[in-house]
Amino acid sequence: MRIKQKYVIDFSKSVTWIVVLGLICCFNEQENIFHQDNITAWIYFCLHGLYGIMWVMKSNIFPDKSWEEKANLPYAIFMLFCLMAYWSPAFIITTQEPVFHIASPQVIVASIIIFIFGVFYHFVSDMQKHIFLKHNSGLMTEGLWKHCRHPNYFGELLIYTGFLLLTIESSLWWVPILILGAFVLSVWIPGMIRIDKSLSRFEEHKEYKKKTAFIIPFIFLMKPQLVIYYDGICFLCSNLVDFSIKHDHKKRIQYSPLQSNYAKRTLNIDEISDIDTVIVKQGDTVFKKSEAAFIILKFLNHPLQYLRFIIPRFLADKIYNLVSRKRYSWFGKKEKCIFPNENSQFLIE
Repeated sequence: MRIKQKYVIDFSKSVTWIVVLGLICCFNEQENIFHQDNITAWIYFCLHGLYGIMWVMKSNIFPDKSWEEKANLPYAIFMLFCLMAYWSPAFIITTQEPVFHIASPQVIVASIIIFIFGVFYHFVSDMQKHIFLKHNSGLMTEGLWKHCRHPNYFGELLIYTGFLLLTIESSLWWVPILILGAFVLSVWIPGMIRIDKSLSRFEEHKEYKKKTAFIIPFIFLMKPQLVIYYDGICFLCSNLVDFSIKHDHKKRIQYSPLQSNYAKRTLNIDEISDIDTVIVKQGDTVFKKSEAAFIILKFLNHPLQYLRFIIPRFLADKIYNLVSRKRYSWFGKKEKCIFPNENSQFLIE
């Protein structure tokens, strides 16, 4: 006898609210089951129970084909028992003596907020994937998939973090963390690696992989991207750009010659006319001269960034101004600015 893995997963999700409700009724020692001391248990019931119902709805509205594979009966039973481990916070909350575990208000608030973000990331990304694959073929690089290659897994990580957070103040706080960690290491990460290998068949995947995070979106990990505006006919400036590209392993920096249309469009007249300084924009903030140089080094996490703590700003600017004035005579210059259109890190038009 063989059973679709989808049925095992859907079953465990669908009965979650029943299991939690049963634990609350079984271990409740208050006269009123809705006593305020049971608040943490009821919040967990709402969160995990609702997630289980939403999962089953998702499974039927926009199913995941990866769970359509069939498993033999012993493996299906093994899967079910493993999935039951996700209920560990419910047992910890409801089996505490003499009353249910009570989480602090700040923990409850944090748990609900993390859960809501997780639901958004998990279900929206799965729905986006389903709609995209229904009407297209190829690599999905927009929406929630723009900054992260596995936003659905990230959402699920947030959801289960919200659950285990309700037990973080109990003596058994480590049990749900250990169980979730085991799932992440033995199931989630291997699954994500397999997906990455499968998608590597697309030509644009290599470039997409450089620009995206594995599971935690870059929007949560990094500061706004830098844009470096430099003198496109200066050999020294071009060599420094090459240095930056070499050390910018995450491809977080973009470049634009001051002679380009992009620079003329995004800088004001005073900035575009000041050809003797590199200009760095991080978000809406503009940096010039030595400050710009140190911002670049800091962004690259290069050891030379710490010179800013040794060399006073006024002295660093004087050194910068001297090199800037002499750069053509010392290092030479090009006859014209060559725009490297083939590199997506360069902003030209």
